[in-house]
Amino acid sequence: NFDYPTSQFILRKWFSNLEFSLPYMIFIGVVGATGFLCFFTAYRVASPAVVSPFEYSILVWASLNGWIFFDEIPSQRTIVGMILIVSGSIYIFMREKAQDQSIATEKPLR
Repeated sequence: NFDYPTSQFILRKWFSNLEFSLPYMIFIGVVGATGFLCFFTAYRVASPAVVSPFEYSILVWASLNGWIFFDEIPSQRTIVGMILIVSGSIYIFMREKAQDQSIATEKPLR
């Protein structure tokens, strides 16, 4: 039945303004590709024990973006979860270092 507001919204005539949205899509694609390139290069150059703690910075960025763009303040449970995740990562990093394992690889970039 098309009398429901949701059906009317979903099945409405679609309008796309490519002149407006195409530069944003290209920008997002370039930034995303650059981010993945940096991410993969970091794992190629250094061991996961070194790189993974920096990967957890996404928790901070996601929280900041949620707060700035969506007015979403992290709850106590969220903050406790973040602390547990980051502290586990720090523990693994310290354990690897204490076992005297090689943390960075000897391979050059090329």
